[in-house]
Amino acid sequence: MKKYIFKIIIIFTYLFSINSHAGTGKEFHGFPLLNRNIEFGILNANVLSDKDKVCIVGNYLNDDDARVYGRIMLLSISQNKVLWQKKIAAPDRNINNNIIGCVGQGDFIYAVSNVDTDSHQATNTTLVYVYKFDLHGTQLASKKINISHGNGLAYGILNEGNELHISGLVKNSDDVNEYYSMFTVKFNESLNLNIKYIKNGGFSNDSSIKILGEDLFIGGEFYPKNISKNKAFKDYANSRIRLSNGYIWSVRPQSAPSLSVKTAISSLGNIYSMNIKKSTTLFSIVDPNGKILKKFEYPSKFCRINSMMEFQENILAIRKPCNDAFGKSAIVSVNIEKMKEKEITELKGEPVFIFSDSLRWYAISKNSSGDLIFEFGNSVGVF
Repeated sequence: MKKYIFKIIIIFTYLFSINSHAGTGKEFHGFPLLNRNIEFGILNANVLSDKDKVCIVGNYLNDDDARVYGRIMLLSISQNKVLWQKKIAAPDRNINNNIIGCVGQGDFIYAVSNVDTDSHQATNTTLVYVYKFDLHGTQLASKKINISHGNGLAYGILNEGNELHISGLVKNSDDVNEYYSMFTVKFNESLNLNIKYIKNGGFSNDSSIKILGEDLFIGGEFYPKNISKNKAFKDYANSRIRLSNGYIWSVRPQSAPSLSVKTAISSLGNIYSMNIKKSTTLFSIVDPNGKILKKFEYPSKFCRINSMMEFQENILAIRKPCNDAFGKSAIVSVNIEKMKEKEITELKGEPVFIFSDSLRWYAISKNSSGDLIFEFGNSVGVF
């Protein structure tokens, strides 16, 4: 099954209080989400504009029919509970439904999904769908994005400047070569879609994206516009792309590109990259004009990098210990100015996914029983 499907088991439990630092300016709280009777592979989460509601999306493998179902839930931070959750089968008699992103706008929630037509990779076509829900969980609409040049694979969905966007990879192939480009879609609450294509290569579907004004900022594994099926290829890049007419610049800030590189993009358009080389962490910063502002490296007991984001001028990332196959993941904070890393120790669970807004960072974690808990705070550690 697809590599991004992993099993996390869930059901409702009672509210609890984890911790808070009253009077110190620091905040840390948490509450249980669900416990381990329903599988849920977390793929993305987002804070809605009211700073209270959070949408969480992902997928799970249904044992009864061996198909992947999408799942979406909405929780309230102030009420310390899940308001609703839904499982969603693949639309239009397709096979697998992987919901990979959600955003809120006004009284609605929008989600984007990569949908498989076949469980066999050789005969599968990947389609992209957009969904619309109200705040009570009623599905109001869904629509396929008609991508004319091959398989579509969405990176995610964004609400930037009250405009809704979806961007993704387009892949096609013949007997000899694979061909890559990108698509971007701007749409409104009626799901009227305006699609454009960007030629000259594309980025993998797990790339990080942000839209600022008329430009798409992106970092991830890059594929050239065509490549032989017999050629091994590995390339990491950062790019700024004008949505109306293509690439403005592209740079390769990591001297040892690999599939382990992770990316975060700030609200100003700075692109942060974190890579590993044995027990050394390699870090780079590219500014909005494509200039490499800083590159540095430091030793770390952590290696593999999962979720990564900017928060209060620091970078937070979920990392796995280097020399312990059974070691627990942790959230680390990287101070860019001091070029140091520190573990955030307040968490009560093992983090699975992190995200943030301007006020707090948020973590979806597993406790020792395998239950999912929702944790949030604003501490980035003392360096």
